[in-house]
Amino acid sequence: MFIIKNTIVEKFKLYKDKIIEYIKFNIIGTANFIVAQIFYLTLYLVFKIDYLIAYTITSIISISASYYLNSKFTFKEQKFSLKKYLLSF
Repeated sequence: MFIIKNTIVEKFKLYKDKIIEYIKFNIIGTANFIVAQIFYLTLYLVFKIDYLIAYTITSIISISASYYLNSKFTFKEQKFSLKKYLLSF
């Protein structure tokens, strides 16, 4: 039993950074999904924008926000360049 427990602790220490990165990635993804749904429903139901246009606007904003947040907080990219990001499309 001690050997198994010790092995699990060693594996956790070995992959600690990747596990934390994975958790951050999922938190940002979940938050982004919730905000995108609220934004879409607001555009569609409150402002009566056509559903395709509302979805397109929401998708562009959601993808951009997700990329930025993951670059900045999850993967800790040192120099985030908006110009470089926009030119990558």
